[in-house]
Amino acid sequence: MLRQRAVIDAGLVVIRLRDSNLAERVVAFLNSERGQSLRALLVSGVTIPHFGPRALRDLRIPTDVLDRRSEFELVHESVGSLSTELDGLLWT
Repeated sequence: MLRQRAVIDAGLVVIRLRDSNLAERVVAFLNSERGQSLRALLVSGVTIPHFGPRALRDLRIPTDVLDRRSEFELVHESVGSLSTELDGLLWT
């Protein structure tokens, strides 16, 4: 989530939500296991995987993610710290 001005690369898609209060929930969902699985279904390209604007348009975020009642569940579903994730990948 961008909180300050930044230079955008051609391989980066920046979106602005109509309701900026949903940004943290959307980011948490996209970084969650469920969100990563959904993104993986929409990746295109054989040699170099690509997730561009077309895939982003096709991405459907479940309504329960945007529901304020599911915030507690979403926080616990989100991906942990990088070191924790790497440890999990290395030792499983």
